[in-house]
Amino acid sequence: MCELRIAEYLRSKLRTGIRGFSNNSGRTSLEVQNLPTQLTKIPGMRDQNAFCKAYGLSKSEIVSFLSSHKIFFLMDKDAADTKTWNLYKQGKLFENLWVAPYAVAIFFEPDLDNVSFLAGYPIKKSEHKPDQIQKCLAYPKSNYLRDLAAMKSNTNLGLLLDFLKERGYQI
Repeated sequence: MCELRIAEYLRSKLRTGIRGFSNNSGRTSLEVQNLPTQLTKIPGMRDQNAFCKAYGLSKSEIVSFLSSHKIFFLMDKDAADTKTWNLYKQGKLFENLWVAPYAVAIFFEPDLDNVSFLAGYPIKKSEHKPDQIQKCLAYPKSNYLRDLAAMKSNTNLGLLLDFLKERGYQI
């Protein structure tokens, strides 16, 4: 749910069509070890037709649309075994899915809480984590996402921020 808050923040701040996908409207987390199966159950991610419908695209528009866009997955390791986690980080977990050519695996290792802590934004386990992430994002003059991305041995969030920057968005 914390990663969903990041997607919502980016959509709001940048005023783009960024859309967060989650399981059960964010009530339950997507899990790396079940991601290929879970994706087929999410409206808009099941297949190319569902994606076109979610974004109001015709079938002829999808290739050109996705050639200039990417689908970023923001995930924690959670309960994934090392083999599955490494396949995710390498993008190989998507190999047999329609999203494979457009998928970019963004990881937080071992999780967003720890990366936040390393970046100087401690997340209290006793408080609602998504609300704390929201506060970090919304704080005036926040560098939260850039500070997270600087933790390069624990995340590759910089790939998403660089992609947005290349398209003229300021984070």
